[in-house]
Amino acid sequence: MARYGTSFDFIIGSSHFVKSMDPYEPHFWNKRGEVPGFEAFFKASLKRAQHLYDCFDSFGHLDYAVRYAPHQNVYYSYEQYSRWIDPLLRTLIDHGKALECNTGGFKYGLGQPNPRKEILLRYREMGGEMITIGSDAHVPDYLGFEFERCRALLKECGFKYYTVFHHRAPEMVAL
Repeated sequence: MARYGTSFDFIIGSSHFVKSMDPYEPHFWNKRGEVPGFEAFFKASLKRAQHLYDCFDSFGHLDYAVRYAPHQNVYYSYEQYSRWIDPLLRTLIDHGKALECNTGGFKYGLGQPNPRKEILLRYREMGGEMITIGSDAHVPDYLGFEFERCRALLKECGFKYYTVFHHRAPEMVAL
């Protein structure tokens, strides 16, 4: 990070690969199964957050893997994986890192963002305040997708602000 200093406004850290496999690929799930796949994903995500927190400003789409699981979010719950999610959230809070609320979950038919509402509530309950909003747009048509819906959800979860960064310094903006 010293190489780039503050030449970036914002760096998002996200977990995509588990032992060189991406949950985006069906092979990830075929090899492991759904529950072991989620467990492996959250274990890897926790380890990354704990060891790389100084390399990012916000942790992106924490439960990204649910988008591509065989049953998506039908059998997935925060409670089932809280033993990895809670320490990850604690790491973010303790090191002044934001959590991203990513509206891609709406785009992918999950009916909620990534992470899901229960995780946003838990983050807030644990004292988390810094939250960024992203859309995983990948194409211009989805830039800012469902941001108003996200705003309402964040308010419902008890957030008063969202976070933007300038030269990697956080700024709180009223929702």
